[in-house]
Parts: sequence; structure tokens; C-alpha cells
Amino acid sequence: MRRLTFTVLCLSIVAGFCLYPFSNLQAGNWPSKPIMIVVPWGPGGLSSMLAQLIGDEMGKILGQRFLVVNKPGGSGATGALYVKKAKPDGYTILQAWIAPFVMVPIRNPKVKYDPLKDFDLLAYATENPVTALALKDKPYDTVREFVDYVKKNPNRIYKFGCGGAMSVHCIFGNQVFHQAGVKVQGIYYQAASKSLPDLLGGNLDLTFSNFQALAQYENVKALGVFSSQRVKEFKQVPTIKEQGFDAPVTASWSGFAAPKGLPPEVKKKLVETLRTVLTDEAIKKRIFDNLYQFVTYRDPEGFRKIIERDLKTMRGPVEQIMEMQKKKK
Repeated sequence: MRRLTFTVLCLSIVAGFCLYPFSNLQAGNWPSKPIMIVVPWGPGGLSSMLAQLIGDEMGKILGQRFLVVNKPGGSGATGALYVKKAKPDGYTILQAWIAPFVMVPIRNPKVKYDPLKDFDLLAYATENPVTALALKDKPYDTVREFVDYVKKNPNRIYKFGCGGAMSVHCIFGNQVFHQAGVKVQGIYYQAASKSLPDLLGGNLDLTFSNFQALAQYENVKALGVFSSQRVKEFKQVPTIKEQGFDAPVTASWSGFAAPKGLPPEVKKKLVETLRTVLTDEAIKKRIFDNLYQFVTYRDPEGFRKIIERDLKTMRGPVEQIMEMQKKKK
């Protein structure tokens, strides 16, 4: 009888462990191995450096390494889809940018992910206003002067650089030149920063990227910034609206997200760790000093509201670019 009772007890314990959610067992031991940050752009750019810097700081808190893995393609959609399909165990997170989370879903409603339904949002991290850049020896100092220059010298092909076709940099550039009535060919790169070597080599007339180029290259100047007001740190750079263009002022932003269905304790740790890192004044200063990215932390709900806002405000500009592309064909 005692043997039977002991056997029943053992079976009950085993059954209890089988019924206990496996994710809860994992959560208590998390993280027990390195965590992957998927960057949806090519390696070597600002996004990769930003992910590594933030990942290193998170690793100090969580006691695990953060590995940056690049998954470029589809204006960021390839990386987003990769993370959506990953196991929701906290070991794969996405550096989520405005292009794959806003521009791509507007352009292609059939894209195989929904930024608001298929991900656990963790934090809104950084912003950087789109900036028009050119070499200092060019005979124009603003975007308006460049447009006038093109009109006065129509007998050549003009080119501007930017990120992927649905990046905020490309959309804004195309919209400005369409509005001005001048033909400037867009040259698309895996990331906006990748266009800078061609700008320096004289293969582009200007490029749309960010302020970091001013720190990297002495012979580069800013022609205008897509912002509602002048940026405090770059007061000398006029906004695009000051130059007479009716263009969007949504910043190029980044955040962090994970596959939908994270164990609650794992999600809580990730959210709290990102909050600690992104609200640390010394870290914020390092990110600005090294990458010219403005840390503008928001919690998961704040991140959700920004995505919802931009899905509305960017629909018009994206659809306008799509219509322009159809006409070209």
C-alpha cells in the first residue's frame, strides 16, 4: 500500500511538471545563453553600431552577451519577418525601424507581419531627423538652392542617395523633388549611411541621411533638416519647411521588439533593462556623441502609440511615392 501511494505521488509530481507551462520554466532561467539583436539593414552602418552599443549595456545588466546579426532586405521587412517567426523565448529581438514597421505595411498590406499584432513591443529608443547632405564645394548651401541649380542647369542627370526604397530618407527626398518639379534620380542603398562613400566620390549630388556624417567627414555640409523646428545642436541648418517645402517631418526612429508571446517574466526583464539603459544620461550622451542619435525613450505603450500615429501620418506620402513610381513605369 505504501509502495502504491509513493508511486501515485511520483506520478502526480511528474504530471505537474508536464502541465506546468514550459515557458515558465524557461523564464526563471533566462537568460542562460547569448541574445541575438536582429538589425534589418546591412552590416557596418549606424544601425549596427547603435544595436551593439545598446546590446553591450544590456549585457552588463543581464550577464549575457548580445550578438548583433544583420538581416537586410525588403526595406527592413526581411529582418522583421525573421524575428516574427522566431521562438518567443527572449533570445531573439528586433531593432525595429520606421521603414519595416510603418512604410512597408502601408506600401504592402499583404506583407506577412503586422507590427502591432505580431510583436511584443519593448521600447522606443532613438530618433534622428532626416538631413540633406552635400559636399562643401558644391555651389548650393540649401535644398532650395539645389533645386534652383537643377532648374538653371537642366542638361545633365542629377542623383541623390538614400536607404531602401521605402526608407523615410528616400520617401522624403522623392517627395521634395516631385513637389519642386525637378528630375533627380534616387539611388537606393541598404542603409542611408552606405550612400556616403558615393557622395564623397562625387557620384551623387546630395544624399538624405543624418547628422552623423557631419562628425565623420569634414568636407560634408547639411542643406536642410526634416524637422518641425531647427535642431538645437545644429542651429545653423534650416528646416525643409523654412525653405518653402511642404514635406513630412517624421524622424527616422528605432525601437526594440520581440516575437509575440514572450513569457511575462522575460518580457518584464527586457522592458526594465531597456528602460534602465535608455534613460541613463551617460549612455544617452555616448550615443549622441558617437552616433548623433537622439535617445527618446518610450515604454511599450508609448512605442505602440508612435507606430499608430505614423501609420496614419505617413500613409499619404507613401501612397504618393507609389503613384509616382507607377507613372514612371
